[in-house]
Amino acid sequence: MLEDLRSEYEDRGNANAYVVLGAFLPGSRRELSYREAAERLGTTLDATKVAIHRLRGRYRDRLREMVAETVSAPEEIEEEVRFLFAALGGS
Repeated sequence: MLEDLRSEYEDRGNANAYVVLGAFLPGSRRELSYREAAERLGTTLDATKVAIHRLRGRYRDRLREMVAETVSAPEEIEEEVRFLFAALGGS
């Protein structure tokens, strides 16, 4: 899943943006402030926050797509995602 997201950014010529913004995805071990990310990207703090929000949204969408492939009915997706995050300590 993360490789798919990285590829999306690379395909748009934004590989460096993914490296920086990826620090804000669940499970990342990199500690980086929004301000530091903005400086590394050469953008404003607000633009960086929007970019992080969009990447996280894309991450959620991709996660739900993957979970949908493992459940028998669409109404089970949210419950499965909640269970997954609870099992990983993210709730």
